[in-house]
Amino acid sequence: MQSKMVTRVIILGALALIGMLVVQAIWLSRSLDSQKRQFAHTTQTALRATALSIIKYNGGDTNQLQPVERLSSNYFVVPMNEPIQPSLLKSLLKREFELRNIQQDFEFSIYDCSNEKIVFGSQIQNEKVSAEVMNFPTINKDEYYFSVLFPGISFQLIQEMNIWLISVVILLIIVSVFAFTVIAFFKQKRLTDFQRDFINNMTHEFKTPLSTISICTEVLSQRNIIEEPSRLQQYTGFIKKETERMTTQVQKLLQVSKLENHELELEFSEVDISALVHETASFFYPKVENLNGTLTIEAAHDIKLYTDAFHLSNALHNLLDNALKYIGETTPEIKVKVEEQAKHISISVVDNGLGISISQQKLIFNRFYRVPTGDRHDVKGFGLGLHYVMFIMEKLGGRVSVESKIGKGSTFRLIVQKDGIS
Repeated sequence: MQSKMVTRVIILGALALIGMLVVQAIWLSRSLDSQKRQFAHTTQTALRATALSIIKYNGGDTNQLQPVERLSSNYFVVPMNEPIQPSLLKSLLKREFELRNIQQDFEFSIYDCSNEKIVFGSQIQNEKVSAEVMNFPTINKDEYYFSVLFPGISFQLIQEMNIWLISVVILLIIVSVFAFTVIAFFKQKRLTDFQRDFINNMTHEFKTPLSTISICTEVLSQRNIIEEPSRLQQYTGFIKKETERMTTQVQKLLQVSKLENHELELEFSEVDISALVHETASFFYPKVENLNGTLTIEAAHDIKLYTDAFHLSNALHNLLDNALKYIGETTPEIKVKVEEQAKHISISVVDNGLGISISQQKLIFNRFYRVPTGDRHDVKGFGLGLHYVMFIMEKLGGRVSVESKIGKGSTFRLIVQKDGIS
């Protein structure tokens, strides 16, 4: 119930932030449009004043002043029936723009209407003219008009909206923090779920052997048990088996604890990979034979590798153990294959078990994670084996990969670089 409430609060918060972003975007867009309209009106007023000054300078009729045409958001055209001197036009434009606080860079051009071509063009940037106007001849014709272009006006207007941009940045920071918090929350929730499952599994793993040991000790405490040697041996065997099982689980926990605390010490030496694989696989022959299955090894001799034999063997042991755990109702057919490549050695464990879906393959190396087996509860473990394998392979300068299909089995591959091969 609490989890559902938290999810609803997160969804409502996300919707609220999305709404704020949409409103902010609309508001900024409208503010920018308003800025453009204000800029266009101010610019048209300045250009009208410029045209009027040119007419007065030429002694013309001010009643003949024509409207300023706005062809786009940043391009204005002023029709004239007067001669236009570039130097005068430049001075008047700068003066009128300065009076109206128009500080944007601009380009102005003079067009010859009769020839339909530009007769002069110049760019004003930081109050400097990029083209020389000294040698421009005097214009006596009256079929001219001039235009003004403001390149990049939208960007410049946005830069002037400082306070609004700051508010947008603050809102984006809030959204980022919210997203980070939500992601961290769900990661922590998933880890908590894994830890809860781990504790439940650990309780079950220790409860069963302890119950068996308790029953066996009660039987062994009977007075007449000494008179039944076969029965005595049977129950002591049960105790030994369950004790070894608990010891193995405790060792796994201690190994992972060392991994998390960075206390793991590696001892590198020259290792015969074929011998290591055969020795590790030998522990599983009885289990496989008991299931009427097969365990085969394909490994060439004389493949030497400078590595930590103990932890590499443990990694392989975990893969073989998983191959048997997740075999399902199928007769196990497990193959261990050692391949020597140009730059690395790979040790593959191939099985014909239940298989792993693609979505699960992304999670199986996480700590405490276990592949769901539906209604089956016969798969034991803490969800630490593959996490240990991944960590060890990274420490050994290698990696572990998996290929699997549901119902088709899995192939786990330990890949170790050959840098240390003799």
